Amino acid sequence: MIEGGLPLPRVLPPYLHGLFTGAYGGPSEEESNPTCVNNVETLSHVPQIIARGPEWFRSFGTADTPGTMVFTVLGDVRRPVVRELPLGLTLRALIDAAGGVAEGRAVKAVFPGLASRVITADRLDTPLGFDAMRDAGSALGSGGFIVFDDRACMVKAAEMFSHFLHVESCNQCPPCKLGSGRISERLERMMTGAAHPHEVEEIAETATWVTNGQRCYLATSEQAVVGSILDAFPDEFAAHLSGTCRRRHDLVLPKITDYRPGEGFTFDEEYGRKQPDWTYV
Repeated sequence: MIEGGLPLPRVLPPYLHGLFTGAYGGPSEEESNPTCVNNVETLSHVPQIIARGPEWFRSFGTADTPGTMVFTVLGDVRRPVVRELPLGLTLRALIDAAGGVAEGRAVKAVFPGLASRVITADRLDTPLGFDAMRDAGSALGSGGFIVFDDRACMVKAAEMFSHFLHVESCNQCPPCKLGSGRISERLERMMTGAAHPHEVEEIAETATWVTNGQRCYLATSEQAVVGSILDAFPDEFAAHLSGTCRRRHDLVLPKITDYRPGEGFTFDEEYGRKQPDWTYV
């Protein structure tokens, strides 16, 4: 609304990184608005790099992803945390920094930021870097990870994530809103035992076109998250179709509602069982 238009995503050609003028591509002074597309975390590194030098910054992390990142780990871990750590450590080490999962349990699935493909237990030793996470079939994103242990139902996880993305869709791109709604509806039917076998194929088919015409990354998240769960856990969808799933369905989509200085973040109890408060390290 700063520019007088509706608060909706838009395609702004040409897409430029950094500071530029001409919010709508126009050369006139009246159409010019300085725009910064770097995030706060990136800019926060600048003073230290200027003060200590680039080699100091590159002493942390890896060659392709130097420095540190503020990681968020939550879900089925003993101590959900927000913690700044050097890049290049493994996902397994990051989960251990959050206390690991409960005794006697194992990590089943990790979702980077609810925007990328699921990471299964066999890829926990992937280093946390942009190239390494891409090679593992997922993405590093902004460093947020939701962890589920081996009791969790992945059909429920798919339904929960898809519903969230459908609700958050701004309705500007019909394939995104309609497609995510269609996927959510079929996943909900699967959770209640009302789904037919062909609906699994319908979910997969819908995920292929949900991104058509998209103006933001939300539809890509729907495609990546739901599609990867279908690929990685087909037996769990079969168990729901046969009514034999005995896994845990009381999953919670972590949602931050408030930040209290000195205390950290707290979770909204409206979204299910009470989660521990974050510890800010």
